[in-house]
Amino acid sequence: MKLLNYTSSRYLLFAALLLLISVPVFYVVLNKIFINAIDKDLFRQAEEIPLHISVINSDRDLELWKALDNDLEIMDADSVAFHAKPFTEKKPGKDKNKKDDFRILQEKKNILGKNYVIQIESSMIEKEDLTKTILLIQLGSFFFLLLGAVGINYFINKNVWKPFYESLSF
Repeated sequence: MKLLNYTSSRYLLFAALLLLISVPVFYVVLNKIFINAIDKDLFRQAEEIPLHISVINSDRDLELWKALDNDLEIMDADSVAFHAKPFTEKKPGKDKNKKDDFRILQEKKNILGKNYVIQIESSMIEKEDLTKTILLIQLGSFFFLLLGAVGINYFINKNVWKPFYESLSF
């Protein structure tokens, strides 16, 4: 049985090491995939901005557009620092007491002769929930895989070594 314990402890050590390395790597890769998907969606929305600007004929139209599109902020270009690339910012979400992560893309546009920064934002809360769920599933399946491997190894080794132990008992 000592050989079995030695082998099983090495399997457990290897599996634990694999888990410690794979989960953070998996999280980082998954996070990058989600951020890239959100950024693509933001760029797709930014491509539609000229269509909306073309129908704005007055300040009232501009105010109506601001009021109707919740994922969009239109600010004077002088009043905000412009970022050319998408960035992440913590802002109050649906629950005003808690700040959520938002991915933000800014575009400079001229509307009715004035320069504006149009800021498109997308909540990352769904990404966080999905990432946590996927990581929990990965941890659970890894745990059951490890448990199954140890169990199978135990029963196979018990049957393989049974004749040997029986011969020692004489």
